[in-house]
Amino acid sequence: LSKKQLAEIFINSGCLIPVKQPSISNRIIIILENLEKASLSELLGEFLQPLENRGLDNLYTVKKANGVSHAYYFHENCFLMGTIAKSRLQGSDLMVQQHFLWVQLRWDGEPIHGLLRKFLRRKVLSKFRGQMPPPCDPVCKMVEWILT
Repeated sequence: LSKKQLAEIFINSGCLIPVKQPSISNRIIIILENLEKASLSELLGEFLQPLENRGLDNLYTVKKANGVSHAYYFHENCFLMGTIAKSRLQGSDLMVQQHFLWVQLRWDGEPIHGLLRKFLRRKVLSKFRGQMPPPCDPVCKMVEWILT
């Protein structure tokens, strides 16, 4: 996956919205798998600032093949999740690591029963100001998918 392809995924999914368009209320979840195969700093580096500080004050500019540039912003209801099979990051990837919350799960060890469920529930409650969204909500569906 290249940075250009990731930008296209963000645009096509509605996570990156053109500056002249109003924000949408849909919740969008992007799941990036096998991030150990990419350089996190090269792939995500330019997205970190606009992802952390969403809105029109932190734009991301995409330059198309024809040379025309378009400005976009990330909206609040876009969630980015990823999987990585490395136990340690090195070099420039360490700079990227601090921008994300990491949950370590081991395939060869028994996880603490219910820990991930409790953790994700707290994060969802925090994001939605103390209220759980309905079970049909994409965020709830994503959490259930992760836990199965």
